Amino acid sequence: PTFQAQVVAVTKTEQFSSEDVFLKDILDPPSASAINSATPLSSTDVVSRQLFSDYMGLASQGRATSENLSGLAGEYADSILGQTLPSKNVEMDRIIIVSDSELNLSQYGQSIATVREKYKNLVEKRYHDNNIGNLNSSAFQVFISEVSKLYESSAQELLSIAVPASLAENHRALVNNHISSALAMKTLAKMNEDPVIAYTAMTNQTQNGKEETELLLNIQVTLMANGIILERDL
Repeated sequence: PTFQAQVVAVTKTEQFSSEDVFLKDILDPPSASAINSATPLSSTDVVSRQLFSDYMGLASQGRATSENLSGLAGEYADSILGQTLPSKNVEMDRIIIVSDSELNLSQYGQSIATVREKYKNLVEKRYHDNNIGNLNSSAFQVFISEVSKLYESSAQELLSIAVPASLAENHRALVNNHISSALAMKTLAKMNEDPVIAYTAMTNQTQNGKEETELLLNIQVTLMANGIILERDL
């Protein structure tokens, strides 16, 4: 929502009676405190400055038309949608691989189900404990930060499970999925500080959710193919 507001501000510049009105605050000399600030630029700051620079480029060439500004906003929207959060992936040498025996497959399925149930309950408890009613509240930010830590713990716990060889690559992807989700949640908790990177985090987490569902389905299908039916859903 925050990003969309920025796009609207760009695409509707023709509604201002004068460019001077639109640019006044930006062109005013920055204060001394702003010049001397050593605070790193956020992704939102970087995008805003580059967007303004591109706007000025069009304006200086007499090409700041509604069509060109709309196209410029679209380019930035696509760029933000295409961003990903960098995370450190686990390699196969971190996965404990065992044979595809019926016992190992059964124990693996039970272990995954146990981890899933444990962290599902922890997330639900954190949600109710924080009494979240407003996504912009500090309580929501605390909740998201806690969920990030739960994803980190889940990834570490998954690394301690012995994995049948046929599911090793799928398991590695599941661990990396949780590591990525931990980073996405940690970033999302700072949405008030950096809306652009928070939007990227939301996009990444949506993709992570879909991927996790597919990975868990792969586990169930493999187990069923070997005659193993879990008592609990993954």
